[in-house]
Amino acid sequence: MDKIKGIKEKLKKLELKLNPPLPKEELAFFEKYLKVKLPDEYKQFLTEVGNGGAGPFYGILPLDMWADAVDGPVSDDFELADPYMGTITICDQGCTYYSLLVVTGKDRGKIVNYDMQSREAHFSQYESFSGWYLAWLDKVLKKEKIEWFGYK
Repeated sequence: MDKIKGIKEKLKKLELKLNPPLPKEELAFFEKYLKVKLPDEYKQFLTEVGNGGAGPFYGILPLDMWADAVDGPVSDDFELADPYMGTITICDQGCTYYSLLVVTGKDRGKIVNYDMQSREAHFSQYESFSGWYLAWLDKVLKKEKIEWFGYK
């Protein structure tokens, strides 16, 4: 099953709403401005499903909050004063915890859970953004515990 189609069907079944999709031109501007290519599954989610909204913890952040977990200055060439350079923030978990999407390197496309206080990172067991999001939707549908979703 197409992952985006599956996400849309499950969101509809759960009656969950997301923000309107991001126009492809805005996404292209973001990638050009920061000189980064976002993982295809995440781009498809943003442009076909929604630019933030319903999701794990406090929900999926809109793309313009990509640096929410960065605790240092951000420059125009995507250099972050942060030990987890090469990620964008996709979810605020509360307190000092965030879900980050790896956008560069060998782990590109994976979700990492990051604690700003301890500076510890733990990869989610899901291989991609869509797999992570679909797993969350499945747990919500089954009414399973989701307090520490995405942690092994």
